[in-house]
Amino acid sequence: MTISTQQFNTINIGSSPNDGTGDNLRTAFNTVNQNFSNIGTIGFSAGNIVVAGNIVVAGAVQADGVINTGQQVETGYTQYKPVANVAVTVQPGTNRVLLHPTGTIISFGANVTLPNTQTNGTIISISSNVTIAQLAVVSGVTGVAVSPFGNSGPVVAGTVNRFMYIAADKTWYKIA
Repeated sequence: MTISTQQFNTINIGSSPNDGTGDNLRTAFNTVNQNFSNIGTIGFSAGNIVVAGNIVVAGAVQADGVINTGQQVETGYTQYKPVANVAVTVQPGTNRVLLHPTGTIISFGANVTLPNTQTNGTIISISSNVTIAQLAVVSGVTGVAVSPFGNSGPVVAGTVNRFMYIAADKTWYKIA
């Protein structure tokens, strides 16, 4: 992967070991700090990263920005590719959780923990491309409830379970 928006600073290592022509330690480590500062300044958004080839990810993919998925542009999207039963903790700011196993899985179980710091009216959708045999949804903090609590039963492939947070009640409600 190449960060294409800013040039990295080079440390002068001299012509040969200990010949006195390279940067001293203070200057060299200052250059290292500047390079890391550059990374922090430009960030790792899609506009700053150029990838040649494929990216292979094992586990969850979290996107805080925008993901272009063909015809749709989505934010707050988290996709998991479980290979068996899975436990997922939804991060604040997420509104779609996709459980999309690959391979030969025809059914699996999922425990989903909803976040405790949400805005009133936040809706989180949970869906899968294969049947979720048992979906258990709980809150991530004491004092915030999920109604109905616990096991919400099977989720047929392609359907969605939605939960809405009501701040006055401190409760995530399952909605149609």
